[in-house]
Amino acid sequence: MLPPSQEPAVSRSHCGACDAATSPGSAFCPECGARLGQPDAAQRPDSAGDLWAREEEEFLELAQADLELSLAPRYTIVRRVGRGGMGAVFLGSEPALRRQVAIKVLAPEMASDPQMRARFEREGRAAAELSHPNVVRVYGVGETGRLHLPYIVMQFVEGCSLDDWIERNERPKEWVARRLLGEVAGALAAAHARGLVHRDIKPSNVLVEEESGRAYVADFGLTGSTGPNRRDQKLTATGTIIGTVTHMSPEQVSGEAVGTPSDVYSFGVMAYELLTGELPYRARAPMEWAAAHLRDTPPPVARARPDLSPELALLVDRCLAKDPAARPAARALADALLPTPATGLAWPPPGLAPVRVWFRRLTRVDVAAGAVALLVLLALAFPPDAVRAEGAWWERFASTERVEGTGVEVARSPGAGGVLTAQRWVWLAALGGGSAAAVLLLVATAAAATGAAAAALRGREWGWSWRTISDVAADPDGRSELALTGAREFAPLDDARRASILRSRRALLLGRLAAGAWASLGVALWATMAAFGLLELPGAGPVAGAGTVALVAAPALLLAAIAAAAALAERRALRPLPWRAPHRGAASGGASAAPGPSAREVAAWYDALPADAPSAGRRPSPGSGRWRPALAAAAAAAAAAA
Repeated sequence: MLPPSQEPAVSRSHCGACDAATSPGSAFCPECGARLGQPDAAQRPDSAGDLWAREEEEFLELAQADLELSLAPRYTIVRRVGRGGMGAVFLGSEPALRRQVAIKVLAPEMASDPQMRARFEREGRAAAELSHPNVVRVYGVGETGRLHLPYIVMQFVEGCSLDDWIERNERPKEWVARRLLGEVAGALAAAHARGLVHRDIKPSNVLVEEESGRAYVADFGLTGSTGPNRRDQKLTATGTIIGTVTHMSPEQVSGEAVGTPSDVYSFGVMAYELLTGELPYRARAPMEWAAAHLRDTPPPVARARPDLSPELALLVDRCLAKDPAARPAARALADALLPTPATGLAWPPPGLAPVRVWFRRLTRVDVAAGAVALLVLLALAFPPDAVRAEGAWWERFASTERVEGTGVEVARSPGAGGVLTAQRWVWLAALGGGSAAAVLLLVATAAAATGAAAAALRGREWGWSWRTISDVAADPDGRSELALTGAREFAPLDDARRASILRSRRALLLGRLAAGAWASLGVALWATMAAFGLLELPGAGPVAGAGTVALVAAPALLLAAIAAAAALAERRALRPLPWRAPHRGAASGGASAAPGPSAREVAAWYDALPADAPSAGRRPSPGSGRWRPALAAAAAAAAAAA
C-alpha cells in the first residue's frame, strides 16, 4: 500500500502539505494523511516489513477515525475486515435499518492519483447502475471530510472470496459448481445488458455468502462501457493492459479494445479453476501468461474431470476460445448453467402450432404411403414361382376374354384361369390389401398436404418468415427452440453448429417428404397408365419390369439416403452431448385454425430472439411476401388435383 524505502528519515513538527502540527514519530499527517517522512536508513532489511506494518496500521487508524466522523450518525464503524493494494474495507452498521454494511476506502497515495481515484469512483457508479441479486449492491459513495479519501458504502457479504472457497472445496460437485457459475454468469449478463464490461473477472472478485452459498460479483473498478456513451473508456489509454494477467482474455493481453466476450473468457478461466482445481495454463512470469493466453490451447475440462456432464465441460472449453466470436454470451451461459422451465420464447411461435401438427401428420402418412406403394410395385415385379408358372396371370382378373382366332371378346366365365394354390392366395391377398392401403394412404397424404400448406400460408400471411415456418414444420422433438436460442443442452454449441442442426432438420423433413411422394406418386402413375391401357403389359411373367422398379425406387431411395444423412449430421453435431427427451415446454397445439397473432405479437417474438440466434429466426424483410398470392393459388390447384 505504502511501500517501504531505504531513504533517510525526515523529522518534522509540521506537515509539509497542510502545515498541520504533527507528533514526533508519526508517519502520516493526522489532518491530510500525507506521508511525513521515509523509513530510517538504519533499519535492518529483515525489519523493514515490521516497519511497513506499523506505518500501515497507523494509516488504517487515521482512515477509520476519519470515516467515523464523516459517516456519523447514519453509519458507525464496527471493525476493520480487510485491506488490499488500493485501500481497506471496514465493517459498518446502519442502526436505522438494522443492517451491516461494508465500507471501502481508498488509500491516500491512491487518492492523490487522478486515474486511480477515477477508477475507484467508477466502481461505485457501475455497481450502483446494476440491480441484480448476484451483484454486490452499493448504498452510497462519498469522500471523507478531513483526509478527502473516496469511499463506497456497499452490501456486506459475510463469507469468503471464491478464491478461498476453491482452496477449501477441491473439485466440488457438479450441481454446486453449476449454481455458483450460473449466478456469476447471470450477474455478467445483467452488466452486459447495461453495456458494462467488468474486465477483471477472477475468483478473488467473487464473494460467496457463508449462510446461503450465493455468489456475488464485486469490484467493478475496471468496468468499461460498450454502449454509445463511452465516457469511461477515456480513463484508460489505448493499448494499456489492465486486469489480472492469469485471467486476461487474448484481446486484453494484446491491448485491443475489449467487449463482453472478454468477460466470458475470464469467466472460463475461473470456471476451469473451480472445476479442476488448477488454472488452464502453466506459466510463471507475466509474459509467459500473456503468451499462453494468445497461443496455447488448454487441456479439455473433460480430461481433468471425466465425471462432469459433457455439456458443462464443453461449455467451459468454448468460453476459452481464442476467437471472441466463438464464445457464448453470458446470457446463454446463465441459461445453460441455471436452466429454467422455458427459455422465455414461445414455441411454436404464436399461431404456428397447426404447422407443426400438420407437417408431422403429413410426414407420417407420406412416408407410409411411399413404403406401401414400393412394396406393391415389388410384389408386381417379383411374383412367386406359382404365379409365374401361370404366365399372363393378371388376365384372369379381366371381365372379358378374347376368343382365340376370332378377335371377338366375350364375357369371362367365373373361375376361369386355373386353380388358386395356397401360395397364390397369400400373395394375392397381400397384393390386394397393400393396394387398398396404398390408395387410402394416398388420400390421407393429399388431405394432410392440403392442411399443411394452408397452415403454412396462414403463418406467412401473419408475418412469419418462411425460415421460421420451416423450423416449426421440421421440429421432430420440440427442441428446435433450444437450437435456435442456444439454451440448455445446446448452449455448448456455437452458432454455426446450431445453424447446421436447424438446416439438417429441414433437410430431413424435405428428404422424407420427397422420398415418400416420389414413390407413391410414381407407383400411382404407373398403375393408372396400366389400368387405362396406356402401357403395354408383357405377355407373361411379372407385370412390372426391372426398369419400372428402378425408375421409381432408385430416386426414392436416394432421397431417403439424403434424409438419413441429414439425421446423421445432427447426431454428429450433438455427439458430445447426451440425448435429451423432447422439450416438454413446446406446446403441441391443434390442427384446427385459430385466431392468428397480431403484427405486434410477431414483432415481439422476433425481438425476443437472442442476438446470436441463427438466421433461420430472422424477421422477414419488407416485400418478401409479394409472391404469396401465387403460392396460395398453386397450393389450391395442387390440393384440388389431389
